[in-house]
Amino acid sequence: MNILGIHTGHNATAALILNNKLEAAVSEEKFTNIKNYAGFPLNAVNYIMKEYNLSADNIDFCALACYLNSTELPTQERMEKMKKGVISPSLEAYYLGAAGITSRYFGFTTPIFEGFYGFYQNNIKRGPNQKVIIDLLKSLFGFRESQIVFVHHHLSHSYAPIGFFNLHKQKEPILIITQDGYGDLLAGMTGKYENGKYNLLGTTSFVNSTAWIYAAVTKYLGMKDMEHEHKVMGLAAYPPKEYGMKIYEKKFKDLIEVKNAKINLKYKTFLPTAYLLAVLRDRLYRERFDNIAFGVQQLIEEKITEFVRQNIEKLR
Repeated sequence: MNILGIHTGHNATAALILNNKLEAAVSEEKFTNIKNYAGFPLNAVNYIMKEYNLSADNIDFCALACYLNSTELPTQERMEKMKKGVISPSLEAYYLGAAGITSRYFGFTTPIFEGFYGFYQNNIKRGPNQKVIIDLLKSLFGFRESQIVFVHHHLSHSYAPIGFFNLHKQKEPILIITQDGYGDLLAGMTGKYENGKYNLLGTTSFVNSTAWIYAAVTKYLGMKDMEHEHKVMGLAAYPPKEYGMKIYEKKFKDLIEVKNAKINLKYKTFLPTAYLLAVLRDRLYRERFDNIAFGVQQLIEEKITEFVRQNIEKLR
């Protein structure tokens, strides 16, 4: 089976499975020279199609790794805007913005908020954005609608290790946990893979994404969020443990609660980085940068480990 995979979000990429083997994976940033380029990876797809002498006729499926996809092409005008930091919001950002207005006036726990959130979750599977993507793939590459498949962002993550490590042959059930910034309005998904089938066990809402905290710390320390988090991780190794643990206990530990195999952030918002940045400025005033890095790294490691442990216990 031949499958062309397309991711249009952060660090947009195209990949090719040829005769059931992963043959290529190319990121659009290699062609645009824009780090972590987001948008439709036109150059990456063209490269794969040309390099492997492919057309829509000899590809079984074109799989999109999200329900909500960017249709922005890497035009010269758009790339110039991206270099200047001036880009159009993603479709998902519009969903978040609308939900943000709802939460601003009605709160996070009211039936109105739950209704809006449920509406978004139910409708991203058949939104107008998908028709635009289908038309784009038809016009650019000649794909038929029957060849185009949309896969939930976190289900794409979940199935990746199954394919890479041939885990579909394993007889014992496999617990699969994903956690990231957000995708298709979720920050994570927990499921069980058994006998060739994936069963959803639970989800983490994007308002409870632990990545928001790490991104806010990255920005607070004067670096670029969604790009320089690895530098914060590197800084975490430098301070003496006693100093790092002190700031973790006093400044970070209460930001995340893990209970009943669920993640809950103390401060929820639809404008996460900006809101958490304000919280951190108050909490971390006059603290050393390396101790701060230790504190946030300890927070994520401890809370995610506890989250995994509780899910393992729940599955048994």
